[in-house]
Amino acid sequence: MINAELLNKRQYDLDYPPFEDYELWTRLAITSQLANLENAQIMYRFHPENVSHKTNETFKFELNNKIIKKQFNHYFNYVPTKEELFIHGVWQFYTYEVGYDFLKDSRDWLRKIKKLNRANKIFDEGIFDLVVKRNWFDRSYHHLNKGNPYTAFYFLLYNPHFSIRDMKLFTFLFLKGLHTLLSKTSKLKVSQLNIRTSKNTAFNA
Repeated sequence: MINAELLNKRQYDLDYPPFEDYELWTRLAITSQLANLENAQIMYRFHPENVSHKTNETFKFELNNKIIKKQFNHYFNYVPTKEELFIHGVWQFYTYEVGYDFLKDSRDWLRKIKKLNRANKIFDEGIFDLVVKRNWFDRSYHHLNKGNPYTAFYFLLYNPHFSIRDMKLFTFLFLKGLHTLLSKTSKLKVSQLNIRTSKNTAFNA
């Protein structure tokens, strides 16, 4: 739902397929207030002919990075490096593999984002910390789904904003990791411990 007047001078940018809507929302957020509604207002149909499904993952990753870079430059007057952009968004693209160092790199990046927000005083720190905590769990869960049964321990070891409430999330990750270990579905090998699995591949794509 949107006030039509806001769109008079703001249209989809066709240079961002299939992220035209996301790119538009990021521009609207600069000058307007956005909010999430509790109830879904539309139904979205997934099928093999969706533009999102047909678009090359590497191309989508590059477009996503382009949008993220614009946001960081606007809000924090900071341009992320290629490595930082990789860590920021790679977990949302399941075709990329991640190594054991992924969560450590994520912790360092999330701490840096918090410092940027604190220095620039853009977003409420309390709310921003909650967003960071949710993002940390999402990254950990993604890491677990990639086949690392020991994710729960990394979740605690590298946690950028630990609190006692995180023990519930640790327990969840531990039990799911134990199930993964017992079912022998782990994809990551111990020999990959110090390998940045696909970072160089992503940079050269």
